[in-house]
Amino acid sequence: MNKPKITAVIFDADGMIVHGERFSLRLEKEHGIPLEVTKPFFIGPFQECVVGKADLKQELEKVARTWKWNKSIDLLLQYWFMDICNKVDLRFREEIGRLRATGIKCFLASNNEKYRTNYLTEQRGIGGWFDKVYSSAYVGFKKPEQEFFSAILADYPGLKKI
Repeated sequence: MNKPKITAVIFDADGMIVHGERFSLRLEKEHGIPLEVTKPFFIGPFQECVVGKADLKQELEKVARTWKWNKSIDLLLQYWFMDICNKVDLRFREEIGRLRATGIKCFLASNNEKYRTNYLTEQRGIGGWFDKVYSSAYVGFKKPEQEFFSAILADYPGLKKI
């Protein structure tokens, strides 16, 4: 029996390429904003941001006062993304480059809202490592929902799950 040839690899962003502490935990530890205060946001409106149905900046404006965040929303995002997303595992860049050089397609899959997706892919530059980035913010569905992976298969119909 012939072993199937690998033609594509999907890499996960958080926990694989990017490492860091949960933002809500850092808010509690460094700014004294308790988890019970931030949890309703992260299980509620934030989930709409993750699938592109709401704008994170607008949703944070609604909770900033409750969180006692007295700086700008842009500074909150900078704190969130720069401090949390600071730990990109650069070892993957070389390996992904090797895979792509052999013709294997490499994709990044991420459950992230649009601002963090853009920060990771554009400002941190990891978007250039991959043939394409699939973010829940732009796909409209989260991993592990089938529709998320259907978006990849729609772009690359020759791919088969093994």
